[in-house]
Amino acid sequence: GDKVIKKAQPKTETTIKEGLVAYYPFNGNADDASGNKNHGTVHGATLTEDRFGRKNSAYYFDGQDGIVINDNVTLKPTNSLTLSAWVKIENSNVNDYLRIISKHGEVTEAGGSHGSYQLITGRLSDRGIIYFTEKTNIRYYTTFCKSFVRLNEWHLITATWDGENAVIYYDGNPVCYEKFSGSIIYDNNPLYIGKDGYYKHVGFVGRIDNVRIYNRALNLKEISELYSSEK
Repeated sequence: GDKVIKKAQPKTETTIKEGLVAYYPFNGNADDASGNKNHGTVHGATLTEDRFGRKNSAYYFDGQDGIVINDNVTLKPTNSLTLSAWVKIENSNVNDYLRIISKHGEVTEAGGSHGSYQLITGRLSDRGIIYFTEKTNIRYYTTFCKSFVRLNEWHLITATWDGENAVIYYDGNPVCYEKFSGSIIYDNNPLYIGKDGYYKHVGFVGRIDNVRIYNRALNLKEISELYSSEK
């Protein structure tokens, strides 16, 4: 008989639940799937295909759009943290640092405009650079990573901090390290995905999916598991 060719199916998405305070799989909406009800409100971002070609399973951001999540105590880990997202950076004329995840508002109660934590990609001249920033009670820290993220390709970017050490992972592999100390301090501004609450011109251009925030630092094995199960 005729040979039946089956279309390859995406792997099952894995969610490591311990310490998960917010999870956005973007399956048709911006709801939080962690159980903490940190649901997002979409401002202009549009549903699009994810890295497996599934419709309405990721969001596209045009540099002006964003998803806003109301402030909540669960989004304010003080002594350890993980930020993670699948991103596809697309061409743009935005010559500034593009926000993926940003707890960074207009009010300066957090010690200036830099905010509490951010995961950022580079501007037009150095788009592949990754930044992970935190504002603690000691000072403002930045982990600067020259591991270039290619345009128009999906990649998993993850940043962790265990209270002393910050690590940036690119597709499950650790690529940059920095010493951070202190406790993260916060204002009462929202959490943003794809934009920033203070700098209005630094919105992300491209697609974002599977955003995760943890109140602990995931280890290498866990991050490798996330990548291998979802790539």
